[in-house]
Amino acid sequence: MDFELLPPLPISFPNVQYVTHNHEILICGGFQNNKCYSYHTLKNQLKHICDYPAYISLRGHCVVKRVDNSNPNYITLLSFGGFYNHVLVMKYASVWSDDEKISETEKEDCNKWFPLKNNKDKSILKKRNEYEGVRAVLGGSNNHLLFITCQNNIYVLDLDTFQYIKRDFLPSAYGSDLSFHCFVARSDSDANTGKKTNKMILFSGETGLSIEYNEDSNTLHYHKLQICEIIPYFKTYCYLSDYDVILFFGEPSGYTDQKNEVYKYSIMEDKWMKFEHMLPIKFVDYVAIFDEDNAYVHILSIPSMQIHMKVNAKEWMKEETESERKWIWEEKERKKIKAINKEIEAMQEFDLKKLKVIFKLNN
Repeated sequence: MDFELLPPLPISFPNVQYVTHNHEILICGGFQNNKCYSYHTLKNQLKHICDYPAYISLRGHCVVKRVDNSNPNYITLLSFGGFYNHVLVMKYASVWSDDEKISETEKEDCNKWFPLKNNKDKSILKKRNEYEGVRAVLGGSNNHLLFITCQNNIYVLDLDTFQYIKRDFLPSAYGSDLSFHCFVARSDSDANTGKKTNKMILFSGETGLSIEYNEDSNTLHYHKLQICEIIPYFKTYCYLSDYDVILFFGEPSGYTDQKNEVYKYSIMEDKWMKFEHMLPIKFVDYVAIFDEDNAYVHILSIPSMQIHMKVNAKEWMKEETESERKWIWEEKERKKIKAINKEIEAMQEFDLKKLKVIFKLNN
């Protein structure tokens, strides 16, 4: 696997948030760092966009982008959540473009964070401290619905009205500990109607869920997914999706000494695989980002972005090697053994309770 080393970025970002836009990676703040930058993936250059307002403290926030197809000059960035619970919006126009179609008046409103409130002049997020490590994705027939997951809840927010139209409790094994988790949206459509579907994938600890939202009936449906044995041991991990697979990079805690392993989850097959090839460098923490057209994966060490490399995304999609097929088989066997042990424990617990009842009846 060929990794290309790129110039390091002269910035430091723990718990960084980012989105991709055309040939840009937009870096939108991190823990105790309020600065925002654009990294151009073709030019390999960095430009400052703006700073978050001085009164904003970032800790576990989330940033999503909304595209308006009728106005290609801009995208809308929504930054929210975190321990200190903020909600801000930015109209972003590329800092790399001198677009004459954008008037000077319009430019005054671009590339700055503004508070976002509903029509009652109140924040769309209610409780403080509840949104640290929040994750969210966009969906809906008009790309107007924001699906928010935090604690043990999933919320559906209509961005046109800024009203919550749905709240549900997630069937999560980790309950209120759900944070800094994997939550990605799938791009799919109904085979019969051609309508866009709202399908999402969530992984956290020992929980794996496929979530589907029916916009017509305003209902959520859940389906349990396979869990890789190592995933619950990850201290931190990043996630990527090209709408078919999710690549997991991270730092296992207490499971293995390796900090450069890569795992793949196939959404279509509901199957996990550990890659034979590892990252060329061991990291303490890092982020991995698909660029806009899913051609390359950029990997950056954090908080200091002194290590920056990229690899062709097709390298992760190659046919499985013999070693990888062996790991898949061993993983299945481990799951079988785990299931048998659970059954034995349940039988032993049942027998013990039964014996107690018999003992009480006889006495």
